[in-house]
Amino acid sequence: MSEIYDVIVIGRGLFGSPAAKYLQKDGLKTLLIGPLEPQPADFKEAKVFSSHYDSGRVTRKIGKTKDWSKLNAQTQAAFKSIVDQSGINFYGNEGCLYVSDLLPDDHYAKAIDYQLLAKEDNDFQVLNESQLEQLFPYFSFQKPSVAYFEKALSGHLNPRLLIEAQLAIFAKAGGKWVDDVVETVIDKTDFYEVTTGKAQTFRAKKVLYATGVFHPFFQFNTPAIPLEIKTETIILAEVSKIQAEKLRQMPSILYTCKTDTYDEIYGIQPVLYPDGKYYLKLGANLNDDRFLTNLEDIKSWFCQGPLPDQFEVLKQMVIDLCPTIDFLSFQIKHCIIEYIQSRRPLIAQIGREQYICTGGNGYGAMCSDAMGRLGANCAQDLDFESEFSQGFFKL
Repeated sequence: MSEIYDVIVIGRGLFGSPAAKYLQKDGLKTLLIGPLEPQPADFKEAKVFSSHYDSGRVTRKIGKTKDWSKLNAQTQAAFKSIVDQSGINFYGNEGCLYVSDLLPDDHYAKAIDYQLLAKEDNDFQVLNESQLEQLFPYFSFQKPSVAYFEKALSGHLNPRLLIEAQLAIFAKAGGKWVDDVVETVIDKTDFYEVTTGKAQTFRAKKVLYATGVFHPFFQFNTPAIPLEIKTETIILAEVSKIQAEKLRQMPSILYTCKTDTYDEIYGIQPVLYPDGKYYLKLGANLNDDRFLTNLEDIKSWFCQGPLPDQFEVLKQMVIDLCPTIDFLSFQIKHCIIEYIQSRRPLIAQIGREQYICTGGNGYGAMCSDAMGRLGANCAQDLDFESEFSQGFFKL
């Protein structure tokens, strides 16, 4: 316990792992604390969960605003370096397709402007309805609709592998990681004392929180963070290995639509999951989505089965969107989305030498490396805001 680290990063997820990497590579003695992913049989005993328990997430350049787009573009620009340094390939570049049948579509109009962040002439293509049918015959969309397709490094990433890659680089740089859950953080004036669930105690000059939705539920002695925690339900539609190979060029999809039971579909091509099977993943906003306010409800949500009608609603959504694909089975998974009330990311100093990097707002995977880098800059009192709109990272 006598060792005092320069920084302790709490949370080994999509933001914490790159933040620790950048801090260590910048010459700061950094300790990363966060638990391994629990096995399904251990979910009821787990103290925290994380958004990266998945094998497929959408990645794209064009975001909700220019600032979000810049975060996405900066993260994609780091992909090759992460792979080269870690030896772990975590992404596919099959492209991302945006379609909307809710017209007029404000995002579609703005995307023409946001796509200027792309660095290659063929990164962005506006598509008409006949081109949609010709290029992507496995999808079925309502008409009339508008669409654009972005290529380059857009498509999908595997968040589990991305974190493994970030941690490999962190370890090569000399960083240390502890598999545990931080319970308390106490300011001892000259340093912070961090105590874990396994009764381990560590000390550091600074603390960077990348604790996501679980920040309010532990004794961190920081100002209240205005989080909103929304339930999210996805469906995994199994296909054969042969079918998955045939769909290797299927882009990730963002489909702005609305029915009586769901709206705003997102999806990822069939990829290999830890159980050795290939699944196409789709998610959407459902009528029975709700906001959670306490730790027990969050844990219960991760552990419980699908709510009434969820299975049939999502299964029919898959069949309607991909009517020509032969699916072998379907299963429902639960996750959560962390929103900051501002609907923007939060990077800030929140105490004497305490800092926070949080607020993926549903876009965390695709902007994760940039968020980690900027969070590391904030913890070092370096500039992290000047490239973005004033106040973008504030509450």
